Amino acid sequence: SNKLDTIRQNIASQEHDFTLMPFLENLIAQQRLETSPLTQQSYPVGKKYTETTVTADFKSISLPQLISFLQQIKTAPAPLTIKNINISQKKSGDNLLESKLQISNLQPI
Repeated sequence: SNKLDTIRQNIASQEHDFTLMPFLENLIAQQRLETSPLTQQSYPVGKKYTETTVTADFKSISLPQLISFLQQIKTAPAPLTIKNINISQKKSGDNLLESKLQISNLQPI
């Protein structure tokens, strides 16, 4: 259960005032990305945690922009998980992508 202990430590060590939606909104603004309005869902996981999942839907993003965004998620001040990612080539032929991501965060209750 070493892996489980590490996960618990990561969750416990995150900033107490960390909230996923504002973090992602700021990240999107900093990187000057455009997305449909973010949507959020939260639900309990067992008796000790709440999982918050935010969906970001990028209608037009370059591959370097997407990679940079994913790297920022990896280095966030809280343990974030990419639960789902869909990437497709835009039909416009200008090397841009459409991408929908679901990003989640577990927080102690």
